[in-house]
Amino acid sequence: MQAIRQHLAVIRQLQQQITAAEQQTSSLANRRKQQLARLKSTYEQRRQLLRQIQSRLKDRKTRLAKLSRDQQRLKRLVHSVDSATRSSQIFDNRAFAKRRRKLPWPVAGRIVTSFGAKRGTGRWEGVVIQAAEGTPVKAIHPGRVIFSGWMPGYGQLLIVRHDHHFMTLYAFNQTLLKHIGDRVREGEVIATVGRSGGRSRPGLYFAIRQGSKPVDPKHWCRRARGGRVK
Repeated sequence: MQAIRQHLAVIRQLQQQITAAEQQTSSLANRRKQQLARLKSTYEQRRQLLRQIQSRLKDRKTRLAKLSRDQQRLKRLVHSVDSATRSSQIFDNRAFAKRRRKLPWPVAGRIVTSFGAKRGTGRWEGVVIQAAEGTPVKAIHPGRVIFSGWMPGYGQLLIVRHDHHFMTLYAFNQTLLKHIGDRVREGEVIATVGRSGGRSRPGLYFAIRQGSKPVDPKHWCRRARGGRVK
């Protein structure tokens, strides 16, 4: 009998060990399933992130290409109107070239983009002045309107030709109040601030060119105070 009891005890012990091993195996299998599920989830998240990054890069390349095309269009337009109107004279007692740092700004506000700042693959050839939508935009010097209309990337654009082949450009406007051929006086309202050209916030793109060469408006208009102009 003693031998039988010992044999039964050994069997029970073996059954307990087998049960414990099965439970351990089941627990390991569950943990492995959980780990695989987490790895799969992480893989899917990273794959989605990669797709998002690739999409953003593609969108960015598309935007950069568009900015470059828009800038080239503007350069061609400026060259074209400059060549076409070079022989026309603008009569004014105060020559544009002699008014360096004395010219008024076309609108009061804060300069949010400076001349020469990076713009896509190129550089900004003017400044962007943040101002409320509908704010009057004024001519900074007497001249004649040589372009008034829509320009891709710049929206409602108006270009005024001055003496000595200087030109001023006013873009992103809400409305244009002058037409090609109109003479304008200094301080005369020629447009209103807007967000045309795909802008998310209202503001004015303002540029000065001497012939086809862009020059920094800060070198020609009155000194800005704390980034603000008036």
